[in-house]
Amino acid sequence: MHLTLGLHRALQHHPHAVATTFRGRRRTFGELGQRVAKLAAALQAQGMHAGDRVAMLSLNSDRYLEYYLAVFWGGGVVNPINIRWSPTEIAYSLDDCDTAILLVDDTFVPMVSELRSKSKALRTVIHAGEGETPAGMLPCEGILAAAEPVPDAMRSGDDLAGILYTGGTTGIPKGVMLSHASLFSNALNMLAEGAIADHCVGLHAAPMFHVADVTLMLAILLRGGTHAFLPAFTPAEALEVIARERVTDTLLVPTMIQMLVDHPSVKAHDTSSLRLIQYGASPISEAVLGRAFSALPGVAFMQLYGMTELSPVAAVLPPFFHTPEGCKMGKLRVLCGGSHRRRGGQGGAARQRRRGGGARRGGHEGLLEQARRNGRGDSRRVDAYRRRRLHGRGRIRLHCRPHQGHDRHRWRERLFGRGGERACQTSGSCHVRCDWYS
Repeated sequence: MHLTLGLHRALQHHPHAVATTFRGRRRTFGELGQRVAKLAAALQAQGMHAGDRVAMLSLNSDRYLEYYLAVFWGGGVVNPINIRWSPTEIAYSLDDCDTAILLVDDTFVPMVSELRSKSKALRTVIHAGEGETPAGMLPCEGILAAAEPVPDAMRSGDDLAGILYTGGTTGIPKGVMLSHASLFSNALNMLAEGAIADHCVGLHAAPMFHVADVTLMLAILLRGGTHAFLPAFTPAEALEVIARERVTDTLLVPTMIQMLVDHPSVKAHDTSSLRLIQYGASPISEAVLGRAFSALPGVAFMQLYGMTELSPVAAVLPPFFHTPEGCKMGKLRVLCGGSHRRRGGQGGAARQRRRGGGARRGGHEGLLEQARRNGRGDSRRVDAYRRRRLHGRGRIRLHCRPHQGHDRHRWRERLFGRGGERACQTSGSCHVRCDWYS
């Protein structure tokens, strides 16, 4: 299970098909493969060895996809940077996991001087933007053009693929270690759920630093689909790209869906190509979902629940359960260890445990030691097998069968207490217990 498999497959089967499209710039899979192999060589020339961390601070673009694939290809480990962080927070993450190489686009060039002064680990900054390369940085296109392609390092399985930072309940960013197997398994699970179809055109509208979009990216790659990009989400540009590129699949959060379907020009754009919208991160109200059905007829919706530590999807509410008939059935589908099991329903409790290839490899080593030492937050108890118990990890939201006489209460939310295992009753007909994961 190596994360470059989708690219290798596309190079064998359809090298001349369009791989990426970004603001008029189109590249085939053959071109993408060459650029990835040469960028991997350029990163190795700058000191990236097997397991070394490479970061990117950028808005969405085709270069972000090339960054992920080139680091995987060259044997490195990705550290995608949250674009909402301050320079102090970014410098902390760079030093915490010893990231020496940073790729940065035009938007974040002004931040580089402060990052250099605050980070001890940062050594090399590569300009991956459209404008002129500032002094003190290496031009991405220049070093890529001068490099010779290198073979794929073929890291796979339990080899570390990425360190993605998540705040959890403590507010201090924690590096979650995700392996090639865990990310690959999650992408396969999404394909098994029908999340991405053949000949798809997937729109990267959510931030590409987030693990949710990483899963979308890998699933599209495995399907051999085309990647389209929004630098940052605006409903007007999203509608334009959907119509122009004939987008079939995308991943949004409910706020984005609301902005999209409430935009004055939604009916003026051709959205007939759109097949599926995946959403997560927060519940969607019935009112917004109803407006989405009206504004985007024929589009299916799929709700995802998960967390970074789970690579990230743990549970799926498929499109059928967004229909009036499906809402009456009250089923929750859990992706667990590569199998797909429905949990819940009438007459009893169901325990939701997330094991198998999709679970994270661990927290970054220094943070695990810190968790053992101070016993705080959602890393409160870490045992010798790297199992981590959920203590105060927030809330779980499920779309369940409403108890008779309480149809308006389809969304229920409960907190899990710090004492450990505790049942959470979401309605009169469905109980869910989420006590631990490993």
